[in-house]
Amino acid sequence: MYSEICSRLAVKNLLILAISHKELCVEEVGKFHISPDIQAEKLQEIKRKFNIQELMFLSTCNRVEWILSGIPSDFNYPAFLARVYPNVAIDLLKEFQPYQDKVAVEHAMKVAASMESMVVGEREIITQFRSAFEFAEKNNLVGESIKLLANEVVLTAKRIFSETDIATKPVSVVSIAFKEFQELTHPKDAKVVVVGSGQTNTNFLRFLKKHHPGFSYTIYNRTLESGEELAAMVDGSARELKFLSEHQGDVDILVACTGAEQAIINHTIVDAWREGNNTLPKVVIDLGLPADVDPTVADDIGANLISMARLQPISKSNLAARHQAVRACSKIIAESLDNWDKVIRNRQLELALQGIPAEMRKFRDRAEKEIFATELEQMDELSRKTVEKMLDYLEKKYVGIPYKITKSVLLD
Repeated sequence: MYSEICSRLAVKNLLILAISHKELCVEEVGKFHISPDIQAEKLQEIKRKFNIQELMFLSTCNRVEWILSGIPSDFNYPAFLARVYPNVAIDLLKEFQPYQDKVAVEHAMKVAASMESMVVGEREIITQFRSAFEFAEKNNLVGESIKLLANEVVLTAKRIFSETDIATKPVSVVSIAFKEFQELTHPKDAKVVVVGSGQTNTNFLRFLKKHHPGFSYTIYNRTLESGEELAAMVDGSARELKFLSEHQGDVDILVACTGAEQAIINHTIVDAWREGNNTLPKVVIDLGLPADVDPTVADDIGANLISMARLQPISKSNLAARHQAVRACSKIIAESLDNWDKVIRNRQLELALQGIPAEMRKFRDRAEKEIFATELEQMDELSRKTVEKMLDYLEKKYVGIPYKITKSVLLD
């Protein structure tokens, strides 16, 4: 019975096949993604075709992980990958890294805790791991083994994020820039001019919109359509970049990131604003590489300049601090791996003993309806109720005794 339970949990043949930015460039990792539209059908087909008991598929922008449990004894993972990805070169398939049994558990914990991420400490991966499991569970791809694995992996990742400094210091220049910006004072109804409508400016404006609802925005961009999309997000207005020098109205804050090869905001632009009797910006956030704002402009108008030259060293320092936190993370991983063995044995025990309540009910029913039926019929109503209460009490108390005794012998 106990060996059958161990087999059901399939803890002896857990395999993870992983490929990430560490092995290939992000574009090549993308060749191993499976479209969300066909993922459920495709994974069910793979599970059935290769006689795999449980299967979970994790796919992010720079990582693909096949988490397999209950694989056949003759399972050949290179052949598996070749059949799953028939149009991908063998040389690329060879870059998949295999992790088995407890090493696989350790790998999964490190992945979900962002210890293996391109940007160490990024929190999105734990959400992606949980979502991948929920998708697999919803589509009947996983069972006891991967459920236990996912639960322990997520718990460990949460501990790492809450008990270490792996994610405490921001490393994205947008986050650092906003933190620097928050340390300055601004009018509640500040007028913000934004030059460029790319992803960097979009991310920065999300912070501004959330924390400073009274700000108003004017977006300048080479293509008006893209500028209007960003303006709609912040309830602002948009104009083509060629009209930047003609801006009418005060400018309290200037945000720029265009990807241009030379500075967009120069003395000519600022002089035009000055001639229009506009208030010049007190804060300049230049997120462009190379710089979109001539640094002498900020000096000339007496503005606080938050630039990439200032942000990048902070980002590198914070990233180094995150890497230093990995040692503390490894200690938590080691503790979780020790606990993993206990979790497996405990669950095996629970499954082995889960039939005890039903067996107890059978004994009770037979005692009441057959063995002591005559005696019970001869009792008055009060006595029968007393016996019922006593049997209820004994049944509830006895059910837990085998579990406690067995646990103390096998697990402690």
